[in-house]
Amino acid sequence: MLTVVAPLAMTAQTSPWSPLSAVIILLCTGLAYLSFKSSSGVASETGPVLGMSWPEVLGVASFGHLLGVGVILGLSNMGVL
Repeated sequence: MLTVVAPLAMTAQTSPWSPLSAVIILLCTGLAYLSFKSSSGVASETGPVLGMSWPEVLGVASFGHLLGVGVILGLSNMGVL
């Protein structure tokens, strides 16, 4: 049992959730949306959500959250958060 618990104790301490974390996730998701819209060759606004199809919405939101988690982890490791 100790072999399973020991690696968990060696993980890095991260900052707890705060409203600043939510703002960072929101900004990163917005950045992912702007990046997708600028690089997408589709000029029509025919999708159901912000001119994107549902798979595009899920992909952009997922990428934005991953980007936000990376930013939060990076800032917490630098001691900013």
